[in-house]
Amino acid sequence: MLPLLLLNAALPEQEWHPQYSGILIKADHASTLASLWRDGANTHALTQFMRWDQQHDFNQQWYHQYQEVCQLAAEIKGGKTITDADVNRLWRMKANGVASAGQGIMYNDEFNTNLEFLKKLTREIVLSPSAETYQHVFDIWKVDGTFKRFLKVVINRVFGAADPEHYTSIADGSCLPSLCRCLQSQFQLDVQTTEHWLHDNQNILKAVKPLIAPEWDVFTRNILLWNLYEWSVEIPQQVTHTMNQVNEDGAEYQATPASQNEKPKRTPRPQNIIFYGPPGTGKTYTLQALQKQYTSTPAHSDKLLWLQEKIAPLNWMQVLVLSLLDLGKQAKVADIVNSQYFQTKATINKREGNLSQTAWSYLQKFTVPESETVNYKGRSEPAVFDKTADSVWILLDDKLELVDDLVQLYAELERGPQSGMQVKRYSTVTFHQSYGYEEFIEGLKAATDDEGNVHYSLEAGAFLTLCRRAEQDPEHQYAIFIDEINRGNIAKIFGELISLIEIDKRAQGKYPMAINLAYSKQSFSVPSNVDIIGTMNTADRSLALMDTALRRRFEFIEMMPDPALFAEYSITCSNGVTINLQQLLATLNARIAALYDREHTLGHAFFFPAYHAAQSGDYAQAFHALKAAFQTKILPLLQEYFYDDWSKIHLVLGDNQKPEALQFIHQQKVDYHALFGSHYQADDVTHEGQYVLMDNAAAVWDNALAYLAIYTAQEAKQHSQQPFPANRSQTDTDQSEPASV
Repeated sequence: MLPLLLLNAALPEQEWHPQYSGILIKADHASTLASLWRDGANTHALTQFMRWDQQHDFNQQWYHQYQEVCQLAAEIKGGKTITDADVNRLWRMKANGVASAGQGIMYNDEFNTNLEFLKKLTREIVLSPSAETYQHVFDIWKVDGTFKRFLKVVINRVFGAADPEHYTSIADGSCLPSLCRCLQSQFQLDVQTTEHWLHDNQNILKAVKPLIAPEWDVFTRNILLWNLYEWSVEIPQQVTHTMNQVNEDGAEYQATPASQNEKPKRTPRPQNIIFYGPPGTGKTYTLQALQKQYTSTPAHSDKLLWLQEKIAPLNWMQVLVLSLLDLGKQAKVADIVNSQYFQTKATINKREGNLSQTAWSYLQKFTVPESETVNYKGRSEPAVFDKTADSVWILLDDKLELVDDLVQLYAELERGPQSGMQVKRYSTVTFHQSYGYEEFIEGLKAATDDEGNVHYSLEAGAFLTLCRRAEQDPEHQYAIFIDEINRGNIAKIFGELISLIEIDKRAQGKYPMAINLAYSKQSFSVPSNVDIIGTMNTADRSLALMDTALRRRFEFIEMMPDPALFAEYSITCSNGVTINLQQLLATLNARIAALYDREHTLGHAFFFPAYHAAQSGDYAQAFHALKAAFQTKILPLLQEYFYDDWSKIHLVLGDNQKPEALQFIHQQKVDYHALFGSHYQADDVTHEGQYVLMDNAAAVWDNALAYLAIYTAQEAKQHSQQPFPANRSQTDTDQSEPASV
């Protein structure tokens, strides 16, 4: 069969479907399709696709540049003296012949400062482009070099030039998982991703090796693999969806072919999504499932990213404690400012100036009151610092118990990232009426000193902290998950950032925007590798009532109750009654929609505990879970929906069609004349009498017929005409079966 990827590439104007046959082929496409069939005879689909791509989309200029830079690496390996121009070609040029570094290019000052260091690294890499060398480069990158960033794409390109046989030209590691998924879904190759650039290269090349045509050299092979990656992310969204693949529509990446006629550079396309629907439809569960996409356990732990994740939530005082612990609990301000923890915090906060002043300010603020060298009135707790006469700051041993959590964190930081440790690239928040800009973006945090004076410090909020992490790690996608987004005051929470979250106004968007933050006055734009994903409960607020500014900046995905989820299993009770959860939920929601609206229906999540128990064959537990759902979730929610209008709740439960013994809500007559006199005339409301909800201990809750009669009163009536087993006390009841009438 022809691969769908090839059909879409060769005949893009023709509609294709992976499952349906009988598609009408356009007349002018018939000959091309016939040719593809002939060429694919006795040929693996991947080989055929790459042959077609070589004929129609091969960049010959890139091929020659690729050969040149690999030849340069081979000459260096053979003993050539490394010149400044060689280092510039391999490390500094935006397009060095292997790939383009995109925005991850090395700055001029970084290059000039580290020129000799890069010459040394070049020699090491070309002589032995191994996994051990790869690890060693990352270990010494910020130790022997003076780089503030791990330039992964830049480093990977040099390994690609040194050994094109074992490394592809795809220098951006974030592209490789998409290529792996394409090879799996389109060509049925068993290739797994590890999120480690070196290992993913090895896995991909091992999988495709038997399918590479003998006339292709390594340069051709690697260029064709890059092209395959490009095709895999350029398939229209509707096609990738029907293929049950991860949707890479709009996914943009840094590394691109190194040619003078480069294709437009891809950058990550962010998502602004809100899942909305009634309570219990799985919105929060969906967020929890999505969090896995922003969690990884990389084989090669990036210590910098791991460290940033640990340092980002800390304030300056906490960072000072870690810095002094790292410096033997005493140091001068200059040493503290240059320590790794202080510098990491400064990088996250995009702070370059006045760092010494920041350190001095916070050291004084948290100095013990009895200090003889610090005269500072605005002290705060915990007071753990002191200063000697020669300006050496000390973290006092007898105060360490006040910062025991930081002592433990320091021990963890010293151990470093452990094998199998997860990296979480997301934050979660829940909006509510009092949630504001200060918690989400940035704000002043108040603290009271020993004398009762109030002092304020500027602290970043959840979203700003995440964005700063994302800026330092452009190769990965980050996300802020916002539960109950409609409960917050959007204008108050987002403030001036509401325009910046638009897709095309992100930092790498088509029309990038930046603003000065309200408190810090720092310039800020929202990175393109940050997704904003929220939930909203339509029972709280209709979509039509949502803030207009928010509505037009988000995509909305509706999540409604799905009774069909319960189609396979029902609850079989001891008296022969079978409760069909699918019909039960569908009937309840149909009545709610008729009496109120579809936005206030009941979600399927309320019935899942009962369904899962029935699925395992534990019908007693299933019935108990159903009873609990009605008593603790469904009835309270119906009270909220209908504002305690028990006449409507009575109708929703079908109690108006049941005999009194099966009613959860009884309608009782009231003698209004006895209460209010013989001249009282009942109105349309009071003439119905009173509605009384049965106590949780009432027998009706243990009667399976009461639930059956909600959706089929006639069947319940037929069962009730049959003889019932004798009632037994709770202690005598068989615990494997629910009690019944």
